[in-house]
Amino acid sequence: MMLTEIQHPDHAGEIAALHTGIFPPDQAWSAADFAALLNQKTKKLLGLRKESELIAIAVFQLIPPQAELLTFGVARTWQRQGLAQSLLTHSMAHLARLEIEQLFLDVAADNTAAISLYVSLGFTTDGCRKNYYRRAGASDIDAILMSKNIFNSLLS
Repeated sequence: MMLTEIQHPDHAGEIAALHTGIFPPDQAWSAADFAALLNQKTKKLLGLRKESELIAIAVFQLIPPQAELLTFGVARTWQRQGLAQSLLTHSMAHLARLEIEQLFLDVAADNTAAISLYVSLGFTTDGCRKNYYRRAGASDIDAILMSKNIFNSLLS
């Protein structure tokens, strides 16, 4: 596996195809969404590749000295193999080198696998946004707000 920084809008279709395979249709981002992100200097897209295939993606909004994880996922066929932890660990080291100190994220309260991952990586719960996530044909879901001081944790 190789960590790669994705910078060119030509990769938007590939990223959108991966995202569509991970998230339900009403939550997946389009190629146009990713092309727009890739044209913004405040966005950082990091991925994992197996040979030439993009198998995981993490998208960050950088507001130094802080960053927010906007979306994150691993292709379904590659899940449960430690790649999510690997991508996040390498991403946090990359962000720390950019002098990002604090990483924020929100996660659906019913996404227990993701919450467990974030807790195992040292994220703490900061709050909750009631009924934040809209689900087609289902009840709204709370967002759990989490953060981690990545800069200091990498120094210790």
